[in-house]
Amino acid sequence: TPTQEASSPAQSPDAASAITEKSIAVLPFENFSGNESEGYFADGLADTLLNKLAQIKGLKVIARNSSFQFKGTNRDAREIGKILGVRTLLEGSVQRAGNDVRVIAQLINTTDGVHLWSQSFDGRMENIFELQDRIAGEIVSNLQVTLSEDDRARVLRNGTDNPQAYDLVMLARAERGELTTDKLAEADEDAFLPLQLLNRAVKLDPDYARAWVAISAVYNSLAFATGSGSTFEHYAQQSLQAAQTAIEIDPGLAEAYTVLGFYYWRTGNVNEAVVNYRRALKLNSNSAGATSGLGLALINTDPAEAYRLLSQAGELDPNAKMIYRQKSFALNALDQVDKAVKALEEAVQRFPQEGIFYYDLAQLHDQYYGRPDLAAVWVSRYLAANGITLNGGIEMASYWRNVADFGRAQAWLDFVQQKFGASDALLSAQTRIDTAKAEYAALSAGTRKVRENQSGTQADEHGWTLRSEAIVCLSSGDFECALQKGLALQQLYSDNSVQGLVIENVRRIGLLVQGAAWMAQGKPEQARQVLLPLLETVPNEPLVRGNFNDPGKQYLAAEINSILGRPDAALQQLEASLSLPDGGILSRDFLGQAPESNLFLANLRGDPRFEDWLTRFTARRDAIYQDMIELERNGDIILPSTKGDSKE
Repeated sequence: TPTQEASSPAQSPDAASAITEKSIAVLPFENFSGNESEGYFADGLADTLLNKLAQIKGLKVIARNSSFQFKGTNRDAREIGKILGVRTLLEGSVQRAGNDVRVIAQLINTTDGVHLWSQSFDGRMENIFELQDRIAGEIVSNLQVTLSEDDRARVLRNGTDNPQAYDLVMLARAERGELTTDKLAEADEDAFLPLQLLNRAVKLDPDYARAWVAISAVYNSLAFATGSGSTFEHYAQQSLQAAQTAIEIDPGLAEAYTVLGFYYWRTGNVNEAVVNYRRALKLNSNSAGATSGLGLALINTDPAEAYRLLSQAGELDPNAKMIYRQKSFALNALDQVDKAVKALEEAVQRFPQEGIFYYDLAQLHDQYYGRPDLAAVWVSRYLAANGITLNGGIEMASYWRNVADFGRAQAWLDFVQQKFGASDALLSAQTRIDTAKAEYAALSAGTRKVRENQSGTQADEHGWTLRSEAIVCLSSGDFECALQKGLALQQLYSDNSVQGLVIENVRRIGLLVQGAAWMAQGKPEQARQVLLPLLETVPNEPLVRGNFNDPGKQYLAAEINSILGRPDAALQQLEASLSLPDGGILSRDFLGQAPESNLFLANLRGDPRFEDWLTRFTARRDAIYQDMIELERNGDIILPSTKGDSKE
């Protein structure tokens, strides 16, 4: 059982071995201005120096996210050096009085805590950029780092000669840093303070490339947080335009290519994301964002390289939460699921309030190990500590559905609906229960509600509504309707650059439905034309479970063979499913049907071999169900009536 300690700075597992002589972390500068509101300026100056040092090839510079975690703490330099994996720390203080600025900077050796260098710098706001360059030059000199001409040009790049525009960008960064995902989701674009500040900055200096980068980053965050498809498109387009503007102004600015990579990644164009992340890293090898972005983009095509890059990003930014999650994705793709679980368990220990790690662990246990009982335990731990959420309740319902306790599954949906009201997510979850129960009248009514409540794009997300409608058509004998739904599933993403396993499975489902409809209409040749090429994409050898989002290949092969009237081959595939790591618990198809009522396995019913397989599968499922009941009785799996503050 993972311990749930308070989140605190912790050493990267590889930090000690990662320490090199030419490595530095820039700590947040202290604000000695006598005015708390000037804190953003001190942070901004430290951040500017960090960015300048990061331009130097051969010097490892820790990302702001990790070095700034020590703001307001009094940690020993030697301890910080071990945590961040660096040989040198830069710390200092800033005092601003009107137009006068005084900066004291010092370098500290993390091996023994000895001060290597300290110097005071005086300047005025109108000469702030010259002051920054003087400080950076002295730091580089005392670090004994050799600069190439390209390095020197990048270090001296300030991006603007307007101190007021620079000040606005620093203030916008401080304002944005305080925002949670929930606050971003609620943001009004026209009244959003970080955007207002940045727009004022580019009005003062339209050629301030870093300000345009910041605008792109803000819009990217807003797009990620919004739940509206149309709003996402608007925010994404604004992010793209701002990134392109930054590149037009300064083609040598690494951050501009990084935010452009973010845009392409968010909108599903993985190839362009890779191109832009590589451009960013060519200009700045210290970019943790570009390094992790490239690693994430390569997971499906080169998982080994992806893991290497993500590990490197973790060294550059040891306090980055999502690196743990991204590394787990790469480990899954490498079929090293046990290591993926360990990475996520470490993340839970370091960041116990971050729910996504609990949900990822639950998904692994449910879909790879075939253990919805353990999945329910992980989600229960999070919900018990943080309050029941809508998504958490839906997940709990899914685990009970997976072991065929539809009463408890329904109780969870009813509970969260009472807490949060009706929603599209609940409607969709209800259709999954109705599918598993083979209650086709209720399923038909549910899919109509989804269509009434959602736009076409939202209703067909991942094809779930079309899947439910296809089942309704097949169960009622309306095979022309089934053909139409199958074709719609196959073509759902035909004009979209989005790729990936989930999307490929939607296409497979479309072909499966079409084949079943053709066969039911007495047109076996048309069915074979659709299903045989699909069958060739499903391996007969034991299934490689490298991607835990693909739980049904073997089962899909059994369905195809059953539809085509090949019971021996179908039963062979079903038998093989029982030897998978999940023990056959995942033998439910991509449409959510349970084995007992699966429409595509109808030809096998009555065959003693199928009935024997179903008996053994059901026994396995029942054993896990009994385990869940015991865990619920012991309080390890929470009840829908659990008291506590409900949270979205």
